[in-house]
Amino acid sequence: MTSQETLIACLCLLIMNCTALPAPSFSQVDALKKLSVSNQPDSQLVEDLGSLPTNHAVAIATNPIDTNSLFFADETALYSFNKETGESTLIAGKESQGLLAMRSPVDGVGTAAAFKYITKIVSRPSGLYVFDYDSLRKYDYHSKAISTVTPLTSNGYGSYPITGVVSSDETTLYWTGMAKDDGHMVMSMEMGSKDLATAKHVTGGPTMIGHMELSADGQYLVLADVDMAIIEKVKVSDGDVSFVTNYGKPNFRPGAMAMNGDLLYAINREERSIDSYDITADSATEQEICGKSCEDQIMNPFDLAYDETSQQLLVLDGEFHPTLPTYIFSIKSITLGPKATAGGSSKQDFTRLLKFYTNWLASMDE
Repeated sequence: MTSQETLIACLCLLIMNCTALPAPSFSQVDALKKLSVSNQPDSQLVEDLGSLPTNHAVAIATNPIDTNSLFFADETALYSFNKETGESTLIAGKESQGLLAMRSPVDGVGTAAAFKYITKIVSRPSGLYVFDYDSLRKYDYHSKAISTVTPLTSNGYGSYPITGVVSSDETTLYWTGMAKDDGHMVMSMEMGSKDLATAKHVTGGPTMIGHMELSADGQYLVLADVDMAIIEKVKVSDGDVSFVTNYGKPNFRPGAMAMNGDLLYAINREERSIDSYDITADSATEQEICGKSCEDQIMNPFDLAYDETSQQLLVLDGEFHPTLPTYIFSIKSITLGPKATAGGSSKQDFTRLLKFYTNWLASMDE
């Protein structure tokens, strides 16, 4: 079969949305920036965008004012990352020296600002919110200044390290820490208030909530319960709890998450995989996004962010090097297939797949 005939056969399979073509080997893909196609009906394209200048990376977030860049954080600094060039720029704080080198938090611009211990960053229209150990901080996109929004440790609420989320309209703050007597609590408070006496109890108990997201409509908090090894959703209005994953799921330890409408992307730390779940479903639903199909491309996912503009899932990936010994971090992007994007652009995915296979076939004829 000639290359032309092979290409036509590929197009027919893609158009009919039949079984995906077998993935080319890595040796054939190196020239295409380690881009490959997963061997699944809904194919994803995984691309390595570049390595990071820190071995203490903890979180990533999209940049709503510049689609060519994103944000990432190590324990004590914020960075901007250019997706086109792979270059990183420190924008606030000082490069992490590890947990034992925690600094006192200081508001300011650039390296004049200081963070204590960053656990999560959240992009919103007016700025990047930073959950910094026991307080909520904010990076202003325009002034480049870091300011403290509110402390999160008085009245018994909060312990190291806290995590949380800010509503999309920036009116409500949700966070989790440890109350004095009631274990791990999930609290809510109006943004702008620095009086934790006004905080409301949403849910909580003796188990540890490691990660938290908010549904697009703001009705549900999605919680990764590390101790119980389950993902649950909590109705904000009345605290009603239901399960997103099945209780007792084998080989499952929930990690960081990201929302795309009603679709939840979640890391399974046990298998180092990424799956998606429909949080509106009455029973647990699961679709593998990145597991065995890309185990040679995504080594150990630490955090996720969904980019609506490009319909890509951004992954903070770490590969452990025992000889150093430390993690080497990089940013990967996964261009999602139609089902994985909850009604995403199949035309865009088809175009990218067509371009990829055209280049691949051309390289085979050389």
